[in-house]
Amino acid sequence: GSPKGVEHLVEAIQGSEGRIKNELNAALKLLTKTDMYGDASAWAAWWKTNKDDFLAGTYDPQSPKRPAGGMTTSLGNGIADDSMVIRITIPG
Repeated sequence: GSPKGVEHLVEAIQGSEGRIKNELNAALKLLTKTDMYGDASAWAAWWKTNKDDFLAGTYDPQSPKRPAGGMTTSLGNGIADDSMVIRITIPG
């Protein structure tokens, strides 16, 4: 896939749901070697911060640039940021 196509996928995941959202995330993950777990806001922030490096071919998925203020991503019933994962289990 073309690196320029990533921008269109990031735009497409905004407002997507269900299987379409999962497929878009899978395509983004394949192309970028990065996973935002279907979080459209996280993908938008990632693209804004890493776009220039990605398009120039200098993006390193092991050391991505972080948006100002960090990056928080919802992962099912937990919250993850740069340094921790909190899992909340509600009995019942």
